[in-house]
This record gives sequence, C-alpha cells and structure tokens, in this order.
Amino acid sequence: MCAISLTVHACSLTAPDKGKFFGGETAGTGGADGGSSSGGTGNSAAGGAGGSGANDGGTNAGGVGGNAGTGGSSGTAGTAGEPPVGDAEFCAYQLDLATEEYDRFRKVYTDPNDIPRSYDGTTTTVSPSDWTSGFVAGSFWRLYEHTGDDSWRVTAETWTQALFAQATRTSDHDIGFIINTSYGNGYHLTESGSYKTVLQQAADSAIKRYSPVVGAIKSWDYSKYTYPVVVDSLMNLELLFRGSELSGDDQYKQIALTHALTVAANHFRPDFSSYHVVDFDLNGNVISKTTSQGIDSQSAWGRGQAWGLYGYTMIFRASGDDRFLTQAQSIADYYTEHPSMPEDGVPYWDLDSPDYSSIPDYRDTSAGAIAASALFELANYVTGTRSKKYRAFAIKAVRALSGPNYRAAPSTNGHFLLRHAVGSYPEKREVDVALNFADYYYLEALLRCKALQSN
Repeated sequence: MCAISLTVHACSLTAPDKGKFFGGETAGTGGADGGSSSGGTGNSAAGGAGGSGANDGGTNAGGVGGNAGTGGSSGTAGTAGEPPVGDAEFCAYQLDLATEEYDRFRKVYTDPNDIPRSYDGTTTTVSPSDWTSGFVAGSFWRLYEHTGDDSWRVTAETWTQALFAQATRTSDHDIGFIINTSYGNGYHLTESGSYKTVLQQAADSAIKRYSPVVGAIKSWDYSKYTYPVVVDSLMNLELLFRGSELSGDDQYKQIALTHALTVAANHFRPDFSSYHVVDFDLNGNVISKTTSQGIDSQSAWGRGQAWGLYGYTMIFRASGDDRFLTQAQSIADYYTEHPSMPEDGVPYWDLDSPDYSSIPDYRDTSAGAIAASALFELANYVTGTRSKKYRAFAIKAVRALSGPNYRAAPSTNGHFLLRHAVGSYPEKREVDVALNFADYYYLEALLRCKALQSN
C-alpha cells in the first residue's frame, strides 16, 4: 500500500455509517497509555466461585460458555449447555453471559466516582480524571444497547454523569477517551440534549491543544517531551468529528483530518507497524520516535497497532476519505499477517516479543479486543477476499476471547470479563490483569459480531 499524502482533500466516496460507534485510549507514563492515573486501590472484589486470586486463582477450566457445571474450585462455567454454533448467535449468547456478570459487577461497584480500572486479585479504582474513567460507563451503555433494559440505561446515566466535569479538561488529550465512551455512547442511544451539550464542550476543550504549525493535538505536557503525539491519539479524533456533526462547524473535522495525516506520515514505518510516541519541536520537526510501552523503539507494541487500525477505520467512517481506508487496510494486513501472531488471533503484548528470548510472551486481550472490533467494521468497507479475511480474523479472535483461556468464569476476576491484559510491561504495571477498557472493546466487538445476523 502506498503512503498517505499529507494534502487534505475531499473525497467522492460516501462516508459510511457516521457516528454509529464510539471508541477510546492513550499512551504515556502515567496510567498505562493514559495521561493520568489518579485514585488508589480499593473495592477489593470477592472472587466468588472459582477463587479470587491473581489471574483468577487458576480458574481456567471450564470457562464461560462451557458445559453445564457449577462454580467450584475449578472455575467451571455455571451456565448449562453449549453455546450456539452460528457466529452472530454465539456473540449474542456471550453478550447475555456478559450481562449477567456485569449485573454482579454493578452490585459490587456502586460509587461512580470510584471507578474500577483493573483487577489482579485486588481491584484498583481511579477517580473520574483518570484516562480510563469512561470505559465502565461505556460498558454499561453497551449492555443497554444489547438488552434494551432500562435498568442498564439508568446505571449508564449515573456513571456518565460522574464524568461531567471532565468535559472542560485541557491538560492532555484523554478527554476523547473519557467523554466519547460515556457521553458519546449515551448520545448515540438516547439523543439527549444535555449529552449533546457536553460533547460540544468537550470538542471545544480538545482543540485547545492543537497546533497548526505541528499539525497535531499535543498528547501530554510531560517535561521529558517538547510536543509529544501518540498513536493512541487517533482514537480521540472521533470526538472532533462529532463536534462538527453536532455544531455544523467544520473546524473540528479539519483539525481531526490534519492530525490524522500527521500521524500517518510520522508514526508508521514502511511496513505499517507504528511507533508509540513521536516528539516534535515547536516548528513541527521530529525530535524523536519511540515506543515507550513496547519492547523497544523498533518493535511493534501490540495495542499501538490495534489503536492505529481502529483509529483509521473510524476516521474513514467519519470522513469518507479513501486515503484513510488505505491506511486502515495496510495496518490490518500488517497486524493479521504478522509472523508472530498466535493462531487464535489474540496478540502478544508486543507483536515482536517472541523474537526476544528474555521477554515474556504475555498475551494482551485488550489489544485483541480493540483489533477485533475494528476488523468487524473494516470488513464492511472492503469487498471480496479482503472483507472475508478481516471478518474471519475478527470472529476467530472473539471466539478465542470468549473461551476459557481468556474469559473469566462467572463471579471471579473481580467481575471483569477478560483476563490476561497488559497495561505497560516496561513499567511493570498492570501486567497480565483484567482491564476495564479490554472489557469495553470486547463488548463492542461482540455487538458488531451480533449485528452480522441482521446484515
């Protein structure tokens, strides 16, 4: 695939399905990928049947959707019968099981200002200012979308409202993750006027960090960098596209497009693997290219590849500009065809980790869920064998994530759905744990898989 031209231009291609889904994350030295990690450890959730220790206390056996059984020390799933065979039906079934687990989740975690972020035997909670704070509200919105049950809407509204003050934050770019996953999903499902107002305020806040000289929104204000821009920043651009859609003001969209082109030109290598952080000087010249959450600056950090894939798929949806479709396809091909990609489609935390004998080969379910969700969408924008390939890979990954190797048995894992996610291995933080954003994108991937039935 050819490299993207930096010239912004209109494209005759019809923009697909604008605003249907909302995305999220960011990288950095505070809070694994995010700009800030506030709050402490609390709300240690009882594991229930199958044990509550780190990595589920060995609750691999059985798994969600397995044969009939009870919790027990083996962690065997408590739901009777085999899951459906058809892909859409299978994903709907997994969403039903997720709804049951998250009903237990919301009964344990009741304070929307003390947000469950991760679980490693003990639940770590954070304040609304943490970059991951929107994902729990977003997961509740996902379950409302699946069930149509008003109790999930009420729960989602409560957890969304707790994030209201974040709409004016200008300290980093994480406002997109926080507001889009919560208020964005809420607006999509309810068309609430108050949610529209918050989304517009958040878009106004986000563009205050934009430099037309650099052509990008500054990710963080950390002193070690001059003007850092991370690959995860692509996810936050959806908030700007929404800002233009809601206001009729094209400036938000134009900033988003320019930022996306800057990242395409600077963050991606010829093979379409990506750097994590590119630091610019104030004149827009590149100072350094690094990968702070990967093995080293030349490796392919797994979640970074997933952010790029998801980000450019979303940007194509929002813009209809086929340069972004080309970029998304190129990243997808690199990701799905990587020689170290495991057979089940759930990637290593760094795709290159098998090449380093001293580096553990942890899987990262968060990267797997993000990429699967993106591939379900991208498959709708291409045709022929490529469409079939992307969809088949996404289905394979979702089925694996739903199996006993990754999906926690009921009432274990602090009531999070997925195990074996990696926040930041280089910082030895959140390694082989449950993460709230892994659950969020897993639920989104299941919803997109479920939609195959109607399509």
